[in-house]
Amino acid sequence: MMNDPADNELLKRYLKNGAQDAFATLVKRYLALVYGVALRRLHDSAPAQEVTQNVFITLARQAVWLTGHASLGGWLYRTTNNLAQHEWRSEQRRRKREEIALELGTCMKTDPSLLSTITPLLDEAMLELRSADREALLLRYFAQKSLREVGETLGIKEDAAQKRVSKALDALAERFRQRGFRVGGAAALALALEQSSAHAIPAGLALATTQAALSAGAAASLGGMTMPIVKFMSLTKIQTAALCVSLAAVPLGYQWHALDSARSMKDQFTAQLQTLRSDALAQEQGRARAEHRLTVAQSALTRKTSADHSGRHTEPARPEENLYVWDENSPYVRVPKQLLSQLRFAPFGTRVGRDGKSELYQLPPLAADGSPQPALAAALGLSTDESQRLRALCQSEFADFNTLAASHSQLTEQPFAGGTIPSAVLNTTAFEDEGAQFQQQFKDQVTSLLGPERGETFWQQATPEFTELFNDFGANPRQLQLINNPRGLELMNAYGGGASVGLLSQRNGMPLPPQLQAYADAWSTPPSGQTVEPSSP
Repeated sequence: MMNDPADNELLKRYLKNGAQDAFATLVKRYLALVYGVALRRLHDSAPAQEVTQNVFITLARQAVWLTGHASLGGWLYRTTNNLAQHEWRSEQRRRKREEIALELGTCMKTDPSLLSTITPLLDEAMLELRSADREALLLRYFAQKSLREVGETLGIKEDAAQKRVSKALDALAERFRQRGFRVGGAAALALALEQSSAHAIPAGLALATTQAALSAGAAASLGGMTMPIVKFMSLTKIQTAALCVSLAAVPLGYQWHALDSARSMKDQFTAQLQTLRSDALAQEQGRARAEHRLTVAQSALTRKTSADHSGRHTEPARPEENLYVWDENSPYVRVPKQLLSQLRFAPFGTRVGRDGKSELYQLPPLAADGSPQPALAAALGLSTDESQRLRALCQSEFADFNTLAASHSQLTEQPFAGGTIPSAVLNTTAFEDEGAQFQQQFKDQVTSLLGPERGETFWQQATPEFTELFNDFGANPRQLQLINNPRGLELMNAYGGGASVGLLSQRNGMPLPPQLQAYADAWSTPPSGQTVEPSSP
């Protein structure tokens, strides 16, 4: 038996060459084990033989997935138990357990015949062992291999195999002690295992089992995929990982190529759409100019006709300059373009003035988060999609600039003018190069979205707010000091060599930097009886 081929070698010969003798060797090697387990489970030779055939049929069908097992004893043992359990109805198992419980009673029993006592529960206890311990016992006592052969099959030395078998016997004995059996020691349990594995195999069972398994085997059903699967199963972990990475890279590469193509197509479509918008705008302007010239010509013709009928001679009328004609029902009016820079498209708010009366004041064209006011969106003639995209762009750029400015700012807390009034001071150094780059990028994105003409109009409207909020995009240093004056929060703004102080409520809707806004929120709504500490910037 020292030169017998391993189980996985026999399986590979069967799968690769269709060697029926190799499979027959496996059947002969494990027939006693399988039949013995089935017989102990079912207590009847006929169903035990049927289960035995089904086990080896399953082995033939799943052979391609078992080539990595050096020993098939453990797999066959678990499979036999599973198939035998399906054969034995749940009601019969319950009754059998009740009968065993009644025989055992509630105290420890001593049976002169250990084999006859533990046989009904042998396989159940074996299944509770670790797979390595169960494999060692199956090879040693059911397959009747020597300790050296057990070690060679498991890939360990002979003394290690002896220790594993002894450890497995002790673990199995402990399982029986937990069930109320008095097991003397490992030697007695080993003798019982040898006796339980000695079953008379019915004549012809080996031949019938081999033929049934071969006829139902899966080696031929996989066709040309059999050997690739066997080779894949024999790969090392590193080779398997490399193969999986290579296979995964194929769809990733395809997706990357498809994404790159989609981006290129998007850029092309965007450029074409911008061109179409520019052409449409030019055509609309040309149509308006043509309608204007036509109106002027019709007016001149009407006056000339009237003069001819009256008999008076009149000089040709000169075209009127800056004449705008539109439908009286239109919601829009036309104004000269040079007036756009002098108008402010923003709503009005109300506040209480110093004399206690309500007064109107105009809000900035952009909200605190950068969103364009509805008046500015209407003046630019934005569509719903353009309005949403411009709002998202401005909000993103406002948040990015606040982050950029915060990296060049330092926030401190100190009393105002050396007194007792608390204040928070935000010093921001100039960052002219970074600010200019940010400004140009922002302006380019607005122009790309709205076109050059509407983009310039938007920039004219927002420039005063950018100068106030963004410190002219970081062109100069600035100091903002928020003062917690009992009469009301005040803000001192030192910028460009000058300084100004005023109530925070007089900022006409202009927001504060996020660092100071936290203090303003905390100081404006203090809980009763408590001092509110502003959140850390």
